[in-house]
Amino acid sequence: MQLADRFLIDSSLPPSLRVSPPGCPRIPLPFHTNNLTPQQRFDQCNQDRSTEPDMYTVAQTASMTGLTENEVRTLIDAGRAIAVATPEGELRLPYWQFFDPLWSYLPDIRKALRSTNPWSLLIFLDEAPGCLMGMTTRTAIERGHLRHVLVYAEWGDQ
Repeated sequence: MQLADRFLIDSSLPPSLRVSPPGCPRIPLPFHTNNLTPQQRFDQCNQDRSTEPDMYTVAQTASMTGLTENEVRTLIDAGRAIAVATPEGELRLPYWQFFDPLWSYLPDIRKALRSTNPWSLLIFLDEAPGCLMGMTTRTAIERGHLRHVLVYAEWGDQ
């Protein structure tokens, strides 16, 4: 039986693929979600997202931007920077938001989305809707498609 045929029958990884090749970082297998409620799955995804490598602490963000930690917190409090809390209460910020064109357009995107919730904005920027030809909204903005992203943000709230 071909490996592709096995995936049609059983979606679990064969034992040979559960071990990372030499030199590759080990990627954890998805956690078992059958016994979780939709809210618990959502919370688990948020927890996982908040600890990914592109999410910096306030101290790391301050170091990267040349701001003080208090200045970073002021940006967060003013709603100018996206910051989400980990389950432990630590604030984490996606580092890529501090570079143009995203930094310049974050207020416009937040306004079009009509949300002050940082998770809503982060999830919106991470998603890849079909109307953007498979690009994430963040990638679409970086490639110059801000108008399409803003229309999608406004439409999505209807």
